[in-house]
Amino acid sequence: MHSNKEINLGSFEKTALFYLLDVEDYLNERKGKQLEIGLGSRQLLENLFLYLKINNNFAKFQNRFLEMAKYIFADDMIIAIKNDKLMDLYFITSSQFNELLKNNLNDLLSIVNRWEGNSLRVNRDKILEKASKVSINFSFLETSFLNQFEEFEIKLSELLVRYINKPNEQQYKDLIFKNIEELLTAIDLNIKELS
Repeated sequence: MHSNKEINLGSFEKTALFYLLDVEDYLNERKGKQLEIGLGSRQLLENLFLYLKINNNFAKFQNRFLEMAKYIFADDMIIAIKNDKLMDLYFITSSQFNELLKNNLNDLLSIVNRWEGNSLRVNRDKILEKASKVSINFSFLETSFLNQFEEFEIKLSELLVRYINKPNEQQYKDLIFKNIEELLTAIDLNIKELS
């Protein structure tokens, strides 16, 4: 969605990621124990990372995180953002994406917002800055002959439902064939627009 600035990326098994880093009590999405540490918001996550740093476990976490990310995000990504008649496609390679994750704690927190279940919720703007963009404007479909296909599909669906419910009613069968013939005639007349 155009308005949603987060992308849900999974699956990042948090128990395996944080195994033996002495933070097992803080791996929920809300706060753990008495401290404001957890996975469910950027602030809780920042506090968790700082707690790992204080206990000299952040480097171990970061190495494990990057190793997991290398396998989880091994494929290139396409992010599609649709806004009414416009669609923006963003292409980012797996190496570009994984490179974004390799930086220091503040850089990592500018991308990773929080955990939701075993999925990362990431800031899409940081990813889109590195991606290649292609914009597609679909407004031409409003005046295009292709618009008739949608009308045809709606009409044909209604007739098929009526025919299925009353298979002995010849009128529905006749209307189905009539609509198909009209569409084929319209295609013949507009074939140049389609090619």
